[in-house]
Amino acid sequence: MEKSTLIGIVIFLLIILLGSLYYGIDFNSVKDKIPEVSGKKTIRVYFEPVNTEPKPDVTNIEDVSFRYWEERENVDFREVSSKEEADVVVKWIKEYSDNQLGYTLESKYVELGYGDSRCIGKWFPYDSFTTDRVLKHELGHVLGKGHSNESRDIMYHQLPKTYTIHTESVDNDGFNHYAYFSGDCKALREAVSQNILVN
Repeated sequence: MEKSTLIGIVIFLLIILLGSLYYGIDFNSVKDKIPEVSGKKTIRVYFEPVNTEPKPDVTNIEDVSFRYWEERENVDFREVSSKEEADVVVKWIKEYSDNQLGYTLESKYVELGYGDSRCIGKWFPYDSFTTDRVLKHELGHVLGKGHSNESRDIMYHQLPKTYTIHTESVDNDGFNHYAYFSGDCKALREAVSQNILVN
C-alpha cells in the first residue's frame, strides 16, 4: 500500500472519530441497530398433536419456554409444522406410569407429562407453570445440560408440580361461585374434603 493511501485512510478515520465526538454519536446505539450475525444454532421443534381431552395447558410455549433458553444460550428455537423438518420431536404424555414429569432421549425426542392421577386417584392436569417448567427442563437436556444440584435451577432433578383445580361453591344466597386456581396435591385434597371440586 502506498504511503499516500495509508495517510488518506488515517485522515478519514480521524475525521469520523472527531465528527462523532463533536456531534455526540453514540456508537453503542448505532451498533444495536445493526443486525447481528450471531451464528446462533437454530433448533426446529415439532409438537405432536394431542388427540385426547383434555389438552395440555401450554399457553405461550414459544414466548416462555423457548425464550428462556434463547436468552441464556446461543440458540434459537423454532416451532415447525411437521416431523420431517424437525430436529426435536415433542410428545405429550397424559400420564406417565411412574412419577416422572418428562424425558429426553438423544436430544431428539422429548416426552412431557401434562397431568396425573397419583394425588387423589383421579386424573388432574398440571397447570401451565408446571408444564412450562418441565418443557424448559427437557429443552435443557436437548441442549446437552445435565441435572443440577441447585434446587432453584431449572435443571434440578426434581421439579415441583401443581395442578389446575376447578372449584364450585354456593354462597348463603344460593349463588354458585366457580374458580380455577393452581395448587399442589395438598390443595387438591383440601378441595375434595370441602366437597367443592368440579370434575
